[in-house]
Amino acid sequence: MSITSNTADESDCVFIEMIFPERANHYGTLYGSNGLEMLGRAAFVAASRHARKSIVMAAADKIEFHSPVPVGSLLESSATVIRTGRT
Repeated sequence: MSITSNTADESDCVFIEMIFPERANHYGTLYGSNGLEMLGRAAFVAASRHARKSIVMAAADKIEFHSPVPVGSLLESSATVIRTGRT
């Protein structure tokens, strides 16, 4: 796994991960819950960098998988803080 920050805002992040067989379903593609975990991890890093304190994920709006990710692929997940709140 690789984490990079190529933007001016230090809270932005990009994760790059190789998809191994243990993260795949019986079709040989990334299992949906593992994909959500990767997205959640990127969101956590971006939010933690932004807040500089403890945070929790309250919601995730409209996640769509447009195509399967086969074993052996590199998956890039990026996260950017677009809004903050207090609840």
